Amino acid sequence: MEASSLSRWVRGGIAAVVLLLVGSLIWWFAPHRIDRTFQGYEFTSGQPDRPGRALTLRLEGTFRRTLAGFWNGAGTMNGKLVIVGESYPEVPEDATPFFYLSNGVGGMAFSWLKQESIGESVPGLHVEGMVYASGNVKELVVIRTVSSTELNRDGVVTVAAPASNREEALALANRVAAGPLGAPLAP
Repeated sequence: MEASSLSRWVRGGIAAVVLLLVGSLIWWFAPHRIDRTFQGYEFTSGQPDRPGRALTLRLEGTFRRTLAGFWNGAGTMNGKLVIVGESYPEVPEDATPFFYLSNGVGGMAFSWLKQESIGESVPGLHVEGMVYASGNVKELVVIRTVSSTELNRDGVVTVAAPASNREEALALANRVAAGPLGAPLAP
């Protein structure tokens, strides 16, 4: 084989590797649509005798990986996260749920416009809780600021998904949220 044909093969191989790397990076950083349903469990930390309940969470939105989260897959996400079947007496039915996540930490809330008088609208906001997620957004923890169940000042109402009982939910919550919170949740 001639030296010129060998160098042509080497250049072609290098070009193929570069194209593969560039294509992989474009795919990695391109926005990805996420549409997931989670089976979760709500519990009150610090009160092991208080019963919890199973919940369904619905997550829809667009996930974008960031350069800062390159090694762990973290990124930003916006869309909506709702607890299926949950009612919020202080929130109008036409309120818009929204959700934002940045590098594993975010929030879920509802917003709406309330007509005060003719031609005058006042924005409304109901923050449901802080959200913590794994880098691939396959595990979620919601620390609720307001609960449709009775509020209890002795514990933190937490929803963890996917989980089917208190033990799984507490383990998941401590794995996902303990780092950003600075301490694990009480059992």
